[in-house]
Amino acid sequence: MPKEKQRITHDITAERILSGESLITLKDSDTLLRYDKAKGLYIPDGEAFLRTKVEKFMAAADQSEFTSNNYVREVIGHIRRLKR
Repeated sequence: MPKEKQRITHDITAERILSGESLITLKDSDTLLRYDKAKGLYIPDGEAFLRTKVEKFMAAADQSEFTSNNYVREVIGHIRRLKR
């Protein structure tokens, strides 16, 4: 009998994404900023960037069926709290 596939937890997804990206959260507004290496500065597109990044990460890990809107929000929330 084949083994049932286990979902990668949101904290593991967050850690893997953060290993290759530089993000910060502004304390006063809770805005996620992403560091743009080409421009040499932080830009306020962190949340939109992360939504795409989570989808791509989960697809590459053959986990697309587990990628719900709630899962993506959990990953973004985890990153937002870690990067305060």
